[in-house]
Amino acid sequence: MIMGLPGSGKTALLRDCIRILGERLAGRLFVNDSSNEILGDGFQPHPITDWVSRVPIGDPTLQFEKLNQTVKNFQPRWMVVDEVSSPGDARAIAYARSRGARAVMTWHAGSLRSAYQEKDERTLWPLIQRNEEGVTGPPVASLGILVRGRGEYVIFENLEECFDEVAHDRLPPGVQVSVAQGSRWGHREQALTG
Repeated sequence: MIMGLPGSGKTALLRDCIRILGERLAGRLFVNDSSNEILGDGFQPHPITDWVSRVPIGDPTLQFEKLNQTVKNFQPRWMVVDEVSSPGDARAIAYARSRGARAVMTWHAGSLRSAYQEKDERTLWPLIQRNEEGVTGPPVASLGILVRGRGEYVIFENLEECFDEVAHDRLPPGVQVSVAQGSRWGHREQALTG
């Protein structure tokens, strides 16, 4: 799960995940692009996505139906979903996971706490296995990445443990990763402690 605020760099990170997975899976990676933001408009795909199967969504309200069609008709090993925006989308991803497909997805959230405490639309609850009483099982994804800004990430290696910490009002364990920008790439890690 890749999360972050609008404009933080979620889609750029998602495209890189697509490039890496596409090279390795050659044809078993399906990209469900609801806004044409990942692969672009038209029939000419983004140059880094030569090895993926594109599922154009068009109308975002059709994403749930298209996700289910992809799982039933193509049996993907991996699916990519940009902007999980409804409980139906989340249920479709949970269904895909139950059928053996793994998923990389993005959602608009500034923190794990904001995803967990979301009360109005409850968009993400099927993905984090949450109901009114709290967490009911392991989340659909095991790894989470919070994009704080360009080159600034917090990695949550065990989402089940992290959501349990959030449920008990504690700081979830994560590793802050900073990728230097400019002519030289560097990287530093710092464990977050509560």
